[in-house]
Amino acid sequence: MEKFTKFLCLNLAVLALCRSFLLPLGAVKETLHFKGDYFVYSEDDTYIYGSGNITLNAGGFQVKGDVLYMSVLDLSGVIYGDVRLTTIESKKGPLAAGGKKKGTEKKYDAIYFRGIPPRWLTVSYGDEMEITGDKDLKPLFLNFVKHTPDVLKQASLYFEFKECRIDKKRKIKAKIVITYAMGLPTVPLKRFTIRRGSYPDKTLVAFRNVGYSGVDGLSVAFRLRMREKFAKGDYNIKLYERQLFGLEEPKRGVLLSGRNRVLLKKTELLGISALANSGDQSFNIRLKHQKDFKFLSYTLSQHMSGQKNRPAFFEFSSQVTVKPLKLIVPSFQFTHDWKKSYSYRLSTPLNLWKPLGLNISWQRRIIKGDYRSDTSDLSASLNFNAPFFTLTSNYNFSKNLLEAAVRKNFSVNMRLKPLRFLMDNISLDISSFYMFSEIPIGEGTKERISPGVNIALRSTGASLPLGFALVPAFTFNHLWDNQEEDFTDFNYSLALQQEIGIFRGSIQYALASRYRARNFWIEGSNRQNLNLNLELFKEDKYSFLLRFYFNDNLALENISFTGQLDLPFDVRLSSFLLYYYRENRFQTLEVFIEKTLRKTIKIQGGYSLALKRFFIKFLTL
Repeated sequence: MEKFTKFLCLNLAVLALCRSFLLPLGAVKETLHFKGDYFVYSEDDTYIYGSGNITLNAGGFQVKGDVLYMSVLDLSGVIYGDVRLTTIESKKGPLAAGGKKKGTEKKYDAIYFRGIPPRWLTVSYGDEMEITGDKDLKPLFLNFVKHTPDVLKQASLYFEFKECRIDKKRKIKAKIVITYAMGLPTVPLKRFTIRRGSYPDKTLVAFRNVGYSGVDGLSVAFRLRMREKFAKGDYNIKLYERQLFGLEEPKRGVLLSGRNRVLLKKTELLGISALANSGDQSFNIRLKHQKDFKFLSYTLSQHMSGQKNRPAFFEFSSQVTVKPLKLIVPSFQFTHDWKKSYSYRLSTPLNLWKPLGLNISWQRRIIKGDYRSDTSDLSASLNFNAPFFTLTSNYNFSKNLLEAAVRKNFSVNMRLKPLRFLMDNISLDISSFYMFSEIPIGEGTKERISPGVNIALRSTGASLPLGFALVPAFTFNHLWDNQEEDFTDFNYSLALQQEIGIFRGSIQYALASRYRARNFWIEGSNRQNLNLNLELFKEDKYSFLLRFYFNDNLALENISFTGQLDLPFDVRLSSFLLYYYRENRFQTLEVFIEKTLRKTIKIQGGYSLALKRFFIKFLTL
């Protein structure tokens, strides 16, 4: 049986690889072109975060800013910071080659965009908040979800890069890419397609990829797309084999996940999201129905989940929102799990003044059975945008109606708008915060008060003789605490950079200090490190990076080398080395060649010291 299963898995892999050669390559000229210091893309969230010198070129415009948040699925996002929008005009049209360009630049605090070519919505904070551009994007301004890098890096597969292009099919081509699988970095690539893009808008079953990981073992993935009059949706189907590779249960199985919409006269009647795994015999299904009228809207949803030898979970929820009122938009929500608990919640925003956002909500949750609970929660949040600062505050009052115990939490954060000096070469960020909490302990309560301040001073760098550049940065954080435990953090970094033709070199020094006051005692610690980077780089020919890392004692700890060399016949020689100097041993050494076939599949073959064997890999692009 084991031989038959292995034979079946290998045949499926071969068939999938053959199918990958036949996938359409459709070229799309219009793209969103991003450049910056750092980008991270999560395959699980289909989301991009970027920071540092962000530049977007698209639709005859150029946008520059500090931070990017973007959802790839609907091609929508926002750029924050010192945002500058330049309109580029040309005799032959926007951004046309050979045309004489003329630019008009405007400054904003944020720019929202959607689509290709993008539609824009600009936001400025003066005496009053000013919103201009495409008014249809206002819901994006109000409801756009921002994912931080920490959230994106929890994905099983994510990519870090410095430049990318995204087309209408959501295909992402990136440059200077490092792929992270299960949190571990792989070999850096100069160019890599990190997302294939969308499939044709019709009912089909299409191959996605063949993969191997410590979670799934060997897997073959397919896409099931439904485009019928009564239903539209997309499902991912993954067949995985774990037993042949010595992994734990389940041995093998099929994983199904996706979303579907049931339609009635082209109108969505029911939304369905599902996740099912035959390996551990589990399922998770959510049904949702919603309707929008002139004066109110409502939503009904049913959540069901279960697993073998475990009780199933059922939860029903409903929400009604009243719309015609100007100052308030009241919403009522009811949730019941059909067995032991239910809750109801009343909430509304207060639209009193444009720069001021205020939300108030009250919720009561009751749990019956062996563990009885009855709590009442009152919450409020406030956001205020002024010309020179932003203010956010949150308050929560929670009372246990059975035990008459009360919890209180309050926080406020004020951040000054960044101050810039010397032609924007130096920026100063200052923010302060205050946190208060009161929790019941025994027959009494315990209070904790923690005010604090954060200061960050950064520079784009100063030019020195002989072509050197000096780039400093400094941050200061202090936290007061009524429990007599105050913290003070200092972080300082200094980089000396030089670039001569194909050679780039830099020395980076970082120092982090923390001081902790307890009663009249002061504890302190310092950590420092030094990096020496030497790089030879010529686009489309070679790239070599040698890095020396010095530890807290400024003693050499490890040496790493990354190299790529383009050979004839579109073959590339790559290598990666990590050597622990103090232990006098190689942690890893990989040398391999790679070849791309028909722009759809990449073959890698070579030797890995970590695996202690020769290897061959097939990667879909």
